[in-house]
Amino acid sequence: MKLRLTIITLTISSLFCFVATAEGLVNQQSVSILDKVSETYKNSSGTELDIKISMNDEKTKSSNSTTGNLKTKGNKFILTSDFATLIFDGKTLYVHSKITEEITISEPAKEDISGVDPTAILGIYKQGFKVNAPQEKSEKDKKIYLIELYPENRSAEYFKIEIKIEADTYKPISIATYAKNGITNTILINKIQTNKEFTDKDFAFDARKFPKAQIIDIR
Repeated sequence: MKLRLTIITLTISSLFCFVATAEGLVNQQSVSILDKVSETYKNSSGTELDIKISMNDEKTKSSNSTTGNLKTKGNKFILTSDFATLIFDGKTLYVHSKITEEITISEPAKEDISGVDPTAILGIYKQGFKVNAPQEKSEKDKKIYLIELYPENRSAEYFKIEIKIEADTYKPISIATYAKNGITNTILINKIQTNKEFTDKDFAFDARKFPKAQIIDIR
C-alpha cells in the first residue's frame, strides 16, 4: 500500500513541478514547448484531469495500474483513485487508504508538496534538470513531441523523465518517471478540463465522509 501511494505522489509530482536548469544543458526549443503547455494551466481558475497511473517493475517483470481523477485550485488538490484519496488543503495532506481504512494526516514541507502545485503544471524546465532537444514522433496518427529530462542531483530516486505532448495543441499526453530501482511510473492524461469553478471548501477534509477510518496524525 505504501508503495502504491508513493507511486501516486511521485507521479503527480512529475505531472506538476519537475524543473530543469543550467544554461548549457537546457534545450531552448524544449523550453519553448513547455512554456506553451504550462501557460494554459497557469491561467486556469481550476483544473480537472482524468488520469491512468501505471507501474512497471523491470526486476520482477510485474505491472499494475489504477485510474484516477485530479482536481486542483491554486495550491490545493484532491486526487481520487481506485485505492486511495489524497486531499491537500494548502497546508495539510490527508491520505485515505480504501484498503486499510486508515487516514494519515501530515503537514509536508513546501518542497515536498510543490510537486502538486497546479499553477506550475508541467513547469518542468526551470532548475535541477538537463533538458534534451525535443524528438518529433507519431502516435495514433498524431504528431507528438517527446522531451527527456535528466536530474542533475545524482541522489534523486529517478534518473530520467519523459514527457509526451501533442504537437498541434500542446496538450500533455503522458509523463513517465524512470526510477533507479527498475520501476517506471507512467501517468496517462485521458482528459483535461481547465477553468473549472472550484471553491476552497471543495478541498477541505471532512472526517464525516470517512466514518470507519482510523486516523493516524503524524503532524
